[in-house]
Amino acid sequence: MRRVVRSVSLNGGEPADVPDSAGFVLANVGPWITDQLDGGTRTSGELRNVVTGQRLAWTANRRIQYLRCGPTWCTGRGSVDRVALQSLDGSDLVELPWTGELSPMNGGRLAVGQLEFPTATLHLIWDRTTGRAAGVKVPRPEGGPGYGWNNQLSDWEPEVLTVRSSDDELVVLDLGAIR
Repeated sequence: MRRVVRSVSLNGGEPADVPDSAGFVLANVGPWITDQLDGGTRTSGELRNVVTGQRLAWTANRRIQYLRCGPTWCTGRGSVDRVALQSLDGSDLVELPWTGELSPMNGGRLAVGQLEFPTATLHLIWDRTTGRAAGVKVPRPEGGPGYGWNNQLSDWEPEVLTVRSSDDELVVLDLGAIR
């Protein structure tokens, strides 16, 4: 399978290959692409900004698996499948005591995702600059994964998140309002 990032003008026209993007996929923060393909088994690679041409190297800490990097930090799985974060060079490893998933947003300032607890899921926004965090803890229905915004993260860097905390309540989070 040929892997290449493609683009199309907002004015219309035919899709075209992004120059020098063979072997790359979209990173979890736009406008970046990465050579870390699905599965995340590589231990080093490159991020490229398709707008500015900037290139950044990344290296996985030996204690992290399934690494995904943005331009400021990386996330993956540490010991016992727990959430782990690191700097691009593999330093500053932080292993959280929970399973789940976090992704960088707002230029890497925010870590957004969910942490899994035995009876609930915590939907979390963590400001890595200030150290402050906020979340909605949702009881997990028996036998089910619970409510969430996982599917919404297919936008990769949405400006607004929504999370259904119950059948009767929808919480809307404006990430742009975080100062």
